[in-house]
Amino acid sequence: MLLEALVALAIFAIAVLGLAKALDMAVQNATEVRLAAAITREMENALEEMLHQPMMEPGEWTVERTPEDSLLPMPLVITTRIAEAEFENEDGEPLEGLYEVEIIGVSVDRRQHEQKWELRTLCYPPLYAGAR
Repeated sequence: MLLEALVALAIFAIAVLGLAKALDMAVQNATEVRLAAAITREMENALEEMLHQPMMEPGEWTVERTPEDSLLPMPLVITTRIAEAEFENEDGEPLEGLYEVEIIGVSVDRRQHEQKWELRTLCYPPLYAGAR
């Protein structure tokens, strides 16, 4: 009878440990998803800020978002690069006024691993003229 109780207790302990590990993994995954959403939101904000500039010119800009001025738990360095896009229409003529926009976010996680996030799009400023 004592042996049966010990075996039952061991099985229960293994089940509780497995459940605790699964719960820990679920919390870690939720934290990572929340962080990815916050970083994506910051990068989309950088894109919106760039789209609302009076003139779009090729160049590169870098800003740092800190936990004090954003919802991020760690600093995020955002680099925005704008370059004229090189596309042609059906007649082989270059398309004027089309820009390639690249936004790169770099953060460092708790284990000091660098994470890089990229957002790329094409932008035709006359489409946004009415929104400024």
